[in-house]
Amino acid sequence: MPVEAIAFDAGYTLLRPSRKDWFIPGRIFDFVDREKWESLDPEVYKRAYTAGYEYLDVIHDRVKTEKEEYFQFVGFFEAFAAEAPELGLTHAVCRALAWDHTYNDGKFIFYDDVKPALGRLKEKYSLGVLSDTWPSLDRIYRNSGIRDMFDVFVLSCDVGVFKPDPKMYTTLIDSFGVPADRIIFVDDVLKNLDAARAQGIRTLQILREPFVTGSHPTVRDMAELETYLESIKE
Repeated sequence: MPVEAIAFDAGYTLLRPSRKDWFIPGRIFDFVDREKWESLDPEVYKRAYTAGYEYLDVIHDRVKTEKEEYFQFVGFFEAFAAEAPELGLTHAVCRALAWDHTYNDGKFIFYDDVKPALGRLKEKYSLGVLSDTWPSLDRIYRNSGIRDMFDVFVLSCDVGVFKPDPKMYTTLIDSFGVPADRIIFVDDVLKNLDAARAQGIRTLQILREPFVTGSHPTVRDMAELETYLESIKE
């Protein structure tokens, strides 16, 4: 079957976090003492981060707007602060961190090869995004000048579940309006690709970072992706 549509994950596929962490702002030291942060016991950090993440996970399906996202991350940083009192994160600091995380487009950086490749792919395929993320991602794509390249934009915050829940993939298939086996899904995480394959979607693992590989075809960047797409036409 010919490929008609390509769906991309966001993180480590099209973009990366500015600090190698999805939830800690790149401007963290504008708000938090660097020495205290860098001297924090790794076990304390892990416990604090886990507490914050668990808070995000519980309320994820209720976050539909950027304002709600902001308050969500206030909760994340307050849960973090409660487990790491040595940082002295006040409520005001937690609000500032949440504001920066929500409204600072610089928290994510698109890979250099993304925009040119999408321009070429758009001439041949319908394009989409399938991502576990928050409402601000849509704004970041718009401000980057690439949102209009996508015909389909399926975000977990809108669907109410995370990958690998089947609902993410059925929503993608319905949104494209083409048979599943005419869609390729590009992601870095095996369980997400396995779930896509279970729904009949073709899969491709991108390895911008050294992730565990499995039975899916692999590419390292957008140039290799384009080469792969040409190879399966034959």
